[in-house]
Amino acid sequence: MQLTFCGANREVTGSCYLLETDAAKILLDCGMFQGSHFNEEKNFAPFPFDPKKIDAVLVTHAHLDHIGRIPKLVKAGFGGKIFMTKGTKELAQLVWADALEIMLYNERKFREPKLYTAADIFLAASRCQGVDYHLRLNIGEGITAELKDAGHIFGASFIEIESASKRIGFSGDIGNIEVPILKDTEMLGGLDALLCESTYGDRNHEDSQTRRQVILELIRDAVKRGGTIMVPA
Repeated sequence: MQLTFCGANREVTGSCYLLETDAAKILLDCGMFQGSHFNEEKNFAPFPFDPKKIDAVLVTHAHLDHIGRIPKLVKAGFGGKIFMTKGTKELAQLVWADALEIMLYNERKFREPKLYTAADIFLAASRCQGVDYHLRLNIGEGITAELKDAGHIFGASFIEIESASKRIGFSGDIGNIEVPILKDTEMLGGLDALLCESTYGDRNHEDSQTRRQVILELIRDAVKRGGTIMVPA
């Protein structure tokens, strides 16, 4: 197996990894670059591979930096299936539609080009196949994949791929512990290699009690000032 980093290396957006075996070419995530005009301009650059030669796409979760360029991939000629959990499939269509609304606004106000259209989103959605956790997927000749709960957002998954007796794990984004509305992050199985998200790899998250206290103080402060609480979600 050969792995090529096509995004989210030396940066934290644009997740996209190409896994090649003798039997197939598989793309893991295909996210949008975000954060600045310099970063976002990279979304319009040609893919560093031929989309028509990709056999399948596996998706970890529905955040834009992991799925944002899938409609562009389809527009560029990708004709295979896109595998993701059923929850991710539902969320992905909302995220793509929201991204398009922003593109249309930027087109009207700043004359910026669109990365894709509503028709591209519709075609991408038609290629998506929602699957259950722990279902063994046959991706290609001698290649299987299994999705496990990453505990990050609804539908988020780790992906384990096995080929030629080798097993590689892709973490996507990893969930925190003690998150009331999500299941606990599952353990990965025995792996020969792990591709791991490391956005917060240099820090420790607060414990759940500290998180509750931080939110409580924010609410109290906003109420005292008669302000508004905005929660990115």
